[in-house]
Amino acid sequence: MKKLFYFAAAAVALAACAKNEVIPVNSGENQEITFNVAPKTKADPDPEPKPKKEAFSTNNVFASWAYYLPTGTDWEHKSNNPNDERYPKEYISGAEIAYREKTEGSAEKVWKAEKTYYWPKNGSLTFFAYSLNKGNLKLNEAAASMVMCDPFQGIYANIDLSVDKNVDFL
Repeated sequence: MKKLFYFAAAAVALAACAKNEVIPVNSGENQEITFNVAPKTKADPDPEPKPKKEAFSTNNVFASWAYYLPTGTDWEHKSNNPNDERYPKEYISGAEIAYREKTEGSAEKVWKAEKTYYWPKNGSLTFFAYSLNKGNLKLNEAAASMVMCDPFQGIYANIDLSVDKNVDFL
């Protein structure tokens, strides 16, 4: 139980510190949101006898959230009132990101959600994602929906990191 508490505290601290906002170049055209992955993951399928970095497999998936903030608003000056236009709006909610065809029938593949999301014409997006470093989002045959991201509660999860060592939070 102590480990879960420390994990929750660390996740909240991470959420408070990791507010990376991405503002794409506004070309006036709809631009699809695709993702990139780091060439190496911190998750290591076999940490013994010495840690090594593994490439993130194109057979793996990860989940992603994005929150929208209107132009002129930032995380420091957001409102706590959900009816206020400055309140962060959930833009992507736990979408499974996989290495998929860029367009139907295309040989080219990119990291993207099953549903197509587009960059907003104004404002900014803040992303959060996690990976279990495998081809699905299940822990011990249970959906890992216990991982959540909320603009005010931060990142929270019910994962025992002493058992599930391959979880990466991005």
